[in-house]
Amino acid sequence: KQPAAQGLLRALQQHFAVAQQDQDGSYVVIKVGEENIADLDPDVAARIVADLLTRKDVAQHLKSKELGSELISSLRIAMRLQELLVAVAELRGCASSL
Repeated sequence: KQPAAQGLLRALQQHFAVAQQDQDGSYVVIKVGEENIADLDPDVAARIVADLLTRKDVAQHLKSKELGSELISSLRIAMRLQELLVAVAELRGCASSL
């Protein structure tokens, strides 16, 4: 039973960052080694991922994988959603100042 408990603990740790989010929705989770980037600004994370996807070697590698197009599409949607959330927050700020 110990291996099962260890597996459960690993799974809980991996999904903790998503579980902490206040909003319902779809999330893209990318493991980045052993670093904890849970507190990374979403705008910074989106920029990092966008920059990464502009590299030809990375894009070609992702395209060669079965999930490459789905991953790229998910990342684009996630980045666009973040842009929309920022725009809505700005609109709310403008509306509240009227």
